Amino acid sequence: MSELENKRMQLLEQIESIKQMVSVKKIKIFQIDLLERLIIRVFSFARSCEDCKQRIDNLEQMTASVANLIHKQDLDKNEKQIIIEYRKDINNIVAHLHNKHKLVSEGYYMSIYMSIGMAIGVALGTAFGNIALGIPIGLSIGMAIGVGMDSDAKKKGLVI
Repeated sequence: MSELENKRMQLLEQIESIKQMVSVKKIKIFQIDLLERLIIRVFSFARSCEDCKQRIDNLEQMTASVANLIHKQDLDKNEKQIIIEYRKDINNIVAHLHNKHKLVSEGYYMSIYMSIGMAIGVALGTAFGNIALGIPIGLSIGMAIGVGMDSDAKKKGLVI
């Protein structure tokens, strides 16, 4: 097994042990499921992408800091700042995967096309004299297109 594969396995084992020891609420607060998916994705691109290779150390630090913070009941000001930095780091990794590797979050296309559909629905509703009818029609068409594109991205393996 390569060094990268060993690190990947160690991080995933740490994440799994964290998930078993804490409540669902803390898993959501610390975005543990997203962190696990990011580990898998970053390691899959690490051989071909220098940025991903550099982010592996960042992922190790993030996992260690979550393991230290997750068991505390009350967080002091310094620990809250660590959580803010942790979320910034997660967002930076997601942005890198989105921009460089063209991966998207779950529901990405639905949220975009739903907004576009509503805007078109308002415009059409205004043109035909009934905004109240245009909004739900545009919304439903936008959602249908977005859900279709999300499922297509999932089939192609482009979802983080």
